[in-house]
Amino acid sequence: MAIESTNAASSQSTGAGSVPVEGPSPHLVSPALRHKLQRCYEHGMKLVREADGKPYDYQYAHTMFLECVVNEPGNLLFVDAFLDNLQCKYEHNLRGARFGWRGRRGPFKKAVAQGDWGQVLRLGPQLLHRNPWEWPVLRAMADACAAYHYNEPELRYLKNGRDGHPRDVVVMKYCAHALTRMGQFDQAILCWHRVEDLAAGDLEAAEMISALTVEKHRVPAGFADAEPLIERVGIPRDARKRSAAVPDQPPPTPSAEAPASVPELPRTPATRRQPGVIPLTERQRLERAVREEPGQLEHYVRLAEVHTAEGRYQDAEEVLERALPVSGHAPAILERWEDTTILRMQQRLAIAEQRAVDHPASEADELVAGLREKLKRLELDVYSRRSQLAPQDHELRYQLGLRLKNLGNYSQAAACFQAAAAAPQLQARALVAEGECLQYQQHYAKALRCYLQALDHTRGHDNEHVADRKLALYRAGVLAIGLGQEDVARSHLEELVDLEPEYVDARRRLDKLG
Repeated sequence: MAIESTNAASSQSTGAGSVPVEGPSPHLVSPALRHKLQRCYEHGMKLVREADGKPYDYQYAHTMFLECVVNEPGNLLFVDAFLDNLQCKYEHNLRGARFGWRGRRGPFKKAVAQGDWGQVLRLGPQLLHRNPWEWPVLRAMADACAAYHYNEPELRYLKNGRDGHPRDVVVMKYCAHALTRMGQFDQAILCWHRVEDLAAGDLEAAEMISALTVEKHRVPAGFADAEPLIERVGIPRDARKRSAAVPDQPPPTPSAEAPASVPELPRTPATRRQPGVIPLTERQRLERAVREEPGQLEHYVRLAEVHTAEGRYQDAEEVLERALPVSGHAPAILERWEDTTILRMQQRLAIAEQRAVDHPASEADELVAGLREKLKRLELDVYSRRSQLAPQDHELRYQLGLRLKNLGNYSQAAACFQAAAAAPQLQARALVAEGECLQYQQHYAKALRCYLQALDHTRGHDNEHVADRKLALYRAGVLAIGLGQEDVARSHLEELVDLEPEYVDARRRLDKLG
């Protein structure tokens, strides 16, 4: 009897002006290829860091980043570095090279027309070499990312289109529809306000602003701290007046380590409260400190901790993103940024799940499925990178195995669990997880052997491993029933019921055995 698969196919809704997103499966990257791409990325980033704002070998960096985005188009770090390098090459002139070969467009146009999104993601980055703000290519890349549920890379390509065409109503509407599809209501409203500024009397803009404002306030937590597609290029003056603020109310997320308290700045005559002067909050003081001393890494870290404690994960992520170049892309800051990105994605998923409850059988269900898949892949990217940097860390290998298993990559997950089992404290749970992978692959005898080995390692019922023993007993008992080994199943289920009478459906299965 195999474990019932729970990996649902991911789908996502589409708004006007964007492509349907049901279709291809996301790209799977082998550990060897992932290691190669990580090295390419680090070589390119080393050039950027050493240049320290001065010109560097843009073409060599482009070669490194191009290899990354072509092979792993859903990795936001790769896409961001790829586009940032090209923008620096052309000194942010918003038009690219003045003259020169624009590349062979025939295969790319054919792939777009046929909806061959994998081919679009392979060919598109090469065409952006001469102009990273070329809207037709960026739009096709965004559509391809939407088809694969690569939300953050999609927004990154659209941001370049928005930067290069700030007065194009068509571009602005396209961005607004994409943001609406992803549930980024505040950012979408800003886009529609910009449309109003550019095309006075646009009926669609007025209707969408009204509808999105109502929808935003139906979900109190909202998506106010959404993807920074527009905020890095400025908010239209009129939109600043009209856009309503949404109170911060983070949904339930896995508990994060409480940030260290931030001591108040010394009270000097300049900071001592004067009559009629409102004192600054911790967050405001730290924001001012970052502005006044942009080279002090500590200010960024403390400000990010305050944002995280308040559930403002989007703001914390942005602060840490700004801290990365200040720290020289230090691993500790990168890990903080990655952890915050995961928390933000969990927050978005929780809000989307609440919307799906409020709007049954609607686009919200598709958004939830897409966000779940995106969260899985985000965690996989994070733990894969960390495991490569610390190959002897067994806990990281175990965590990577869990992410691979969640995505259905059972053979690689089993290899991770085998490596993690070398650590005594992880041996039992790693054996159970390996057995689950083998069971998914229909290697039932080997799976049962793993469960029995896990039971051997947890014999004695010590509190540290009692949860692992219960799970191993349950897995062994259920699998033994499927294999027709009723005596083996009965002995394990009886022990499990003695330990915890209400463990899942163990008692019901035991009663069926008689």
